[in-house]
Amino acid sequence: MSRVLLVVDALDNCTSQDEREELINCFTKHLPSIPQLKVLLTSRPLQDIAVLLQECPLVYGSEIQLLNVNDASHPDIVTYVEKRLEDVSEISPEHRHTIVAKSGGLFLFAATVCRMLERSRTRKVILDIILEIGSTTAMEKKMDRLYLSVLRQASVDDEAHHFLMAVLSTIIIAYQPISINTISTFLPHDIQVDLFVQDLSGVLKDGHPDRPIKVLHPTFREFILSNYDRANGFLVNPMSSSTTVAASCINTLERMLVYDMLGLNSPKQLPIRNSDFIGNIETLVGRCTTAAERYASAFWAYHVASSDVSQEMWSIILTFISRKLLNWVELMSWRGDINSCIEGLSKLRMKALDCHSIAPESLSRSDLQVIRHAHQFVVRHQSLISEAALQTYSVALFFTPLHSSIFQEYRSMYRSHQPLIRTLYTTYWGSNTTMEGHTDHIRELVLSPDGSRLISTGRDARLCLWNIQTGALVGNPFQSNVLFEPTIRSVGPCIFSSDGKSFAFSVITQELHICHSYSGESILPPESSIKLHMAHFACTPTLSQVVTASGRSIWTWDMESRKTVEAPDTLTQDFGVCDIVVSPDGTKVVHVGETFPGRRHRAFLWELSSFREIFSYPMKGTPDFQFWDSDYIAFSQD
Repeated sequence: MSRVLLVVDALDNCTSQDEREELINCFTKHLPSIPQLKVLLTSRPLQDIAVLLQECPLVYGSEIQLLNVNDASHPDIVTYVEKRLEDVSEISPEHRHTIVAKSGGLFLFAATVCRMLERSRTRKVILDIILEIGSTTAMEKKMDRLYLSVLRQASVDDEAHHFLMAVLSTIIIAYQPISINTISTFLPHDIQVDLFVQDLSGVLKDGHPDRPIKVLHPTFREFILSNYDRANGFLVNPMSSSTTVAASCINTLERMLVYDMLGLNSPKQLPIRNSDFIGNIETLVGRCTTAAERYASAFWAYHVASSDVSQEMWSIILTFISRKLLNWVELMSWRGDINSCIEGLSKLRMKALDCHSIAPESLSRSDLQVIRHAHQFVVRHQSLISEAALQTYSVALFFTPLHSSIFQEYRSMYRSHQPLIRTLYTTYWGSNTTMEGHTDHIRELVLSPDGSRLISTGRDARLCLWNIQTGALVGNPFQSNVLFEPTIRSVGPCIFSSDGKSFAFSVITQELHICHSYSGESILPPESSIKLHMAHFACTPTLSQVVTASGRSIWTWDMESRKTVEAPDTLTQDFGVCDIVVSPDGTKVVHVGETFPGRRHRAFLWELSSFREIFSYPMKGTPDFQFWDSDYIAFSQD
């Protein structure tokens, strides 16, 4: 394979900081295994991007200038304007020269002007407005004038202005780019969405009916969401817009959601037990649903949580939960996105509590219970539902509170799918969230420093990462292929980094895994997993160095250089290592060792960088006392 250069332009245009971090983490994870690939990133100097890259060993250079920005002739903009407008007959060479001069070196200005003049139906009016803009006008005001001219030429009267704002609001507040056809599904049928998108081509990308529409630059989003005076009649109100989109999403789902929407079961057939037995689920979902229905299923609850919910809107939401909750959960399971389902219901639950505390008459306590039970239903059965979507109507539904109003009707509706289990229904669900993902006893719980994530390991040789706020599983649980007797830990121990952004855990098959806390995905590619002899391990607070031990041997492993160093034999003094811990500042290590026979115990304090022993201490104890598989060392925070 020949060398390849991948250019990622305008990284700052990602819609969120999380998206930027996910993309950068993807590069740092996979680039070491693809030496032929080099990546060039361009961006505005955003702080979060700088922080992610400043300590990355893969970065060869930063703050590189690709051209002389002080060159008043702006050759790059001249070339761009000449090429884009050379076939537009109404634009003379003098006009093109003026556009370059007006840009003041701002490429965004030139690009927006070219798109407006290429596609506008009122090209002469647009050109006159551009020529009126002063060359010395501040850049923000220049762009505001351009944006206003784009919007005004699409808003020819009051009705057109109302329709335009409906289209624009839907595009701006959407959680991911949506297409013309999706917007048309959500809005009244008399709105010609395609024509408005065409009129806004100066600021929006792609007018194809089925392709997602993208805002070309974040400055337009900032402008349209700014304030009444700056937006000058085109201000988008996120809360009211979210209310409208939320109602449209729910109406869309009400029309399409049914039992067994993929048509996989006959009426007399028991529900399919495992989704993995079905091939091409993604293709089936795409065939049986529209883009609008998929967007509505993923984000309706998020839009409710971001809106100003009226009593009438709560009535619509409660009706939807009482009639279509199980159908919606089925669809989200087929899509492999039960986590988003739980996140959305968690946000909905918090919104309901806030509304009840402010205006108790808008939501009764029984209404709150309906929303709470809907959330708890998915959290409690997320593993089962994720593995077998149609079990939503059978086993999962069977174990619901006997006297819950939301589930009584569902049990009657889907009684033919209920399993013949000789036990009692659950009679009560408390207000606390119960998270279920293990099939055997829990061995270890580790909470992240910021309290947002929880790791659990069990005797089932499984590790689960949980979102504490919502109760959702984060990523796929890690399952060890080796299951020992109950007294031996197959997975663990587990350690979070000091900033909570990553965590490490060991497996008894002599592997050490380091993963992202945000997604649960491995930071190291599979072929680079750490394989060392280890019964115990510890990490520095940033997880930049790992210390492992097994028997009478100790090793250190450096994340950046990927080098392993074995400690001298004198460090352990023939004591088998039972437990090991790194100090909070990452400079010192304590380990405890014991001898056979006789079981003498000794604690050792030493420097991580040099293996120099600072202090050792003989420990008193009975001969049969054992440290193995126990944690008995702790540092003070200072």
